[in-house]
Amino acid sequence: VKTTIEELLKEFENALCRSLRKSALADIEVLGEFVKKSLEALSAMPESVEEMAAATARWNEVSVECTVKRELKIRMEEKGRLLRQQNFGGLLDTAQLMKNWEELELRMSAHEKNVEEQKEKIRSLLESKTKEFKIELEKFISRWKGMKPDGSGMGDRNRALEIIKEIHNWSDEFQELKKKAAKIKTECVHFGLSDPNFPEIEEWDEDISTTMASWGFYEEYLNEMSSLIEEDWMAIRERLYVMEDFLTKWSERIKGRAIDAVVRHLHSEIERLRKNVPFMKFVKGDSFTQEHWSALFKMLNFPKGVNRAELKLFHFLDASDILVKRVNDIQELQARAAAERTIQDAFDEIVKWGIDATFNILEQVDCNGKRVILIKDWKDIQTQVGDFQSVLQAMKDSPYFQKFATQAEEWDRIFTVLANSLNDLQSIQRKWLYLEPIFGRGALPQEQSRFLKVDEDFRRLLGDVEINPNVKALADVTDLEERLKFQIGQLERCQKCLSDFLEEKRSKFPRFYFIGDDDLLEILGQS
Repeated sequence: VKTTIEELLKEFENALCRSLRKSALADIEVLGEFVKKSLEALSAMPESVEEMAAATARWNEVSVECTVKRELKIRMEEKGRLLRQQNFGGLLDTAQLMKNWEELELRMSAHEKNVEEQKEKIRSLLESKTKEFKIELEKFISRWKGMKPDGSGMGDRNRALEIIKEIHNWSDEFQELKKKAAKIKTECVHFGLSDPNFPEIEEWDEDISTTMASWGFYEEYLNEMSSLIEEDWMAIRERLYVMEDFLTKWSERIKGRAIDAVVRHLHSEIERLRKNVPFMKFVKGDSFTQEHWSALFKMLNFPKGVNRAELKLFHFLDASDILVKRVNDIQELQARAAAERTIQDAFDEIVKWGIDATFNILEQVDCNGKRVILIKDWKDIQTQVGDFQSVLQAMKDSPYFQKFATQAEEWDRIFTVLANSLNDLQSIQRKWLYLEPIFGRGALPQEQSRFLKVDEDFRRLLGDVEINPNVKALADVTDLEERLKFQIGQLERCQKCLSDFLEEKRSKFPRFYFIGDDDLLEILGQS
């Protein structure tokens, strides 16, 4: 039993030693890691306030933690002493740890001196940094004085937008300088240096801010203007009051503002546009064709490549001064366009008539029962032809007629032919209707051949009308006027022969003078 108890006690002792050794080795590892990181922290040499603040915080952490780790070190050494007494597992390897710990203790004792040396170095750097900043600030102010916008170039929208962008850059750069100045002041106070004075910051801050606010006001004007002037001209030309309202609004907004380059320019620009915009009613182009638009673009010196589909309001605003100067020429162009549109509309009506107008024909039979085509409603067609001749004559009185001269000459020919031919053809049809029943029954044999020639040509002509009843087509019949004149002449001769024949009968029997031609012809036909 005694032996067993001794063996159990021995095993328990070994277990305690193993646990103690394991704990000691863990302490050594923790202490080694702490010493390594602490030495690295104490080796850091900060060169700025931020780095100094971060390093100081880390140094303070090391100092606080070092107190805790000293106690851990004492416990680790006690564990090593106990293990040596028990002669268990060999000695703990703490030589390197002890060497590093001694170095840490030396570093900690010399820490305050190192910090002061580093602070002195940073103070020297801050003095240099302050001098460099003053030089940088002087350079900025010198550049600002030389390049500060004076209002020139504001007449060009694109250049004005570039200036506004430059002013934003100037402002951003100055704000960065202000931040840098504030940072230098904070660092100097932190390291016990006298507060550096930068009077130029306050002196020029107001000037730059005022300039920024003034040009910001102009930027607001340009942005609002841009959304308006980019509208299609064809869409806004009937709503020019929108532009006038915009100018009135901004005229009110500049009232009471301090006079500077921006306000002077805005006042001048608004007054100029308020005077010019009313003249833009002359370039609405309601009656314009491409020819008129091209002439207008040339008058207003528009850039090449501009076409009416791409026209914007700004095209006319930019050229409004030229527009005012050449308003008489533009009014003349507008009058010409309106007159040419009126003439063209009249020609369109004439052309439509030429396509649509047809003869109203009537089908009858002659004395022999043969089918014959006749024309009726002569008056309507003759009135239309006469009206269009009057329209053409009115066109010729226009100072803008020359453009349509060739077209008018052709229609003048057509209507002249139609006017003469319709009168002749109506006369022929009337004479034919009178003579056909007489000659058709064989009267006046000696004149039969003459009448038959006319009858054949007359029937042929009206047959063509039946095939193509278009009135305008009649003017294109070959030798129409000569044929009609010939027919009239022949019918008049036939009628004269008939009159001579009747006169002969009346002279032989005077009572026939009291009877009309038709009744006399009927009596003679029955005898």
